[in-house]
Amino acid sequence: TTNIVAGDVTMYNAVNDGNPTISLGSTATNRFEIKTAYNSGAQTLDSVSFTSYTTSSTTNDGRYFFNVDEVQLMALLDAGTTVYGNITAAADGAAITSQNSTASSATEGGKLTLRCDDGAAMADNHRLGVVEFSGAEDASNNRQTGASIQAMCDAAWSASENGTRLEFYTMDGNAASELSLTLDSDLLATFAGAVTVTGALTGNKNFKLI
Repeated sequence: TTNIVAGDVTMYNAVNDGNPTISLGSTATNRFEIKTAYNSGAQTLDSVSFTSYTTSSTTNDGRYFFNVDEVQLMALLDAGTTVYGNITAAADGAAITSQNSTASSATEGGKLTLRCDDGAAMADNHRLGVVEFSGAEDASNNRQTGASIQAMCDAAWSASENGTRLEFYTMDGNAASELSLTLDSDLLATFAGAVTVTGALTGNKNFKLI
């Protein structure tokens, strides 16, 4: 047992390819390892690796939990990462990319899933998810949503009913969100205002005047 009561803990290995490590666990095959890897033939730091080892065959053993103020905010499991709370990408040119490396096909490609699941079936007019487009309206970090797209249930959901509509909202004036377009489960498009067509309309055209 090592008891460190005060001060800093420093472990340097000034040897080419030294790659010092710290291990916590019971054996070399059941442990958590922090490894600092040097550039080949040198003592300059190349990378830091966090690795878990386990002889257990139970799903997700060897996983990572990250807790802040004793509250779990992130978990790294066999199948991926789960975050409990908000995710923010903030930097010049910030972007979030979902890249599917499977061979491209009619069913592949990057995927973004917005899911609502509280353990009960969705009810009519409940929202499945929303994409919001917002920006700063002053120099004090006050932000406003300028447009949004939301998916709404068009009926009470069940194993045989999943009717859904898409609603497109835009902004006019000061914080005045307006429903501009609805695409419903009956394959109807409803525009809240006038429709301007700059090109030809082709195919079967059915218009409903309201």
